[in-house]
Amino acid sequence: MADALGLFLTISGLLYLLVLVFVASLGQIILHLRDRKRTEPEVWPTVSVLVSGKNEEAVFATCINSLINLDYPKEKLQIIIVDDQSTDNTAKVIETAIEGHDHVQTLNTKDYDTHLKAKARGISFAAKHATGEWLFITDADAEVHPLWLKKMLTGTSKKTGTIAGMMTIKENNLVSTLEKMSWGYTIPFAFGAAGYGMDFICVGPNMAIRRSIYEESGGLEKAEFNVAEDLAIFMMSANAGYKALAHNNPETTVRMFPLETFQQLLSQQRRWIRGGYEQSWEYSIGLSVVFGFGFLFVIAIILGLFINPVAATGALLLKLVAESSVFITEKIVFREKRFLRYLPVIYFYLFFIFLFLPISFVINRSVSWQGEGYKIDYK
Repeated sequence: MADALGLFLTISGLLYLLVLVFVASLGQIILHLRDRKRTEPEVWPTVSVLVSGKNEEAVFATCINSLINLDYPKEKLQIIIVDDQSTDNTAKVIETAIEGHDHVQTLNTKDYDTHLKAKARGISFAAKHATGEWLFITDADAEVHPLWLKKMLTGTSKKTGTIAGMMTIKENNLVSTLEKMSWGYTIPFAFGAAGYGMDFICVGPNMAIRRSIYEESGGLEKAEFNVAEDLAIFMMSANAGYKALAHNNPETTVRMFPLETFQQLLSQQRRWIRGGYEQSWEYSIGLSVVFGFGFLFVIAIILGLFINPVAATGALLLKLVAESSVFITEKIVFREKRFLRYLPVIYFYLFFIFLFLPISFVINRSVSWQGEGYKIDYK
């Protein structure tokens, strides 16, 4: 038993190291170097930026102001702000923020009859009013860089159907640190894969799709999904045979306001997983492999500390080296001064997540949007 467990821990630790270093870290570096060589379009295309929010009075003004300050030709820029039936002062915040800016349009989903819920409802409504060649999507609790659009459009071609950029979280407490480090651990795999030329990227608060692709696919109203509208949009382009373009630099990274509670964080991460299983078989297999391996690895570590402590300690050290490499890469690429100091936090939090998420879906298959009153039950 001890020998078998020790062998499993040794192999698992080495796999953990290889996967994180070669996919997440080295892939990011390759993508970052490639990103620096990309050229701007000869003519800037027309762009519609779509943002939807519900009860976002505390943060919406920051988002809108960052969009108004975008360095992009105003005659080619349309900004559509959607109030998704808020019950607080969001409508007043929007009205004040957009005053005097003719290229900014505001809508309310109370006038929209659809089966869609949450962010998907607002984005779908905004897309019906969009006129730009590209539809850029971000969130009400996001803040974009002035060069966001120009840098995101750099390197596009006729074969490009979707564009994605990175995101990071503004920190103010333990929950925000956990959220930031979770994103910092999750996104590098997708962008690392993009560095090797694989199309496996999707970041809901920081993505774009050609409007022609979106409309020809029938939009979100025709898409088959319940939770992850961003994955559904990404698949519209992939299914139509277009390429995805990923960017890996500070200008294309959006800064997000953090979630307020630990319960909201867990709810968010359960939605990520559930949304992934709604998409293609590649996503489903990938998620199953990652969380299946993670669950078994954590169980083996716990048992190993009692049965084979030498092998367990070795696996823990390999895990530390692997995760350190990912966060060192992000620290350098995104100039995150304080990234590494939080490594111990995410190191132990991941043990909890790999145990909690699989077990939570066995106990309760439903997912919810904390604070918005939306819930989906899966049979």
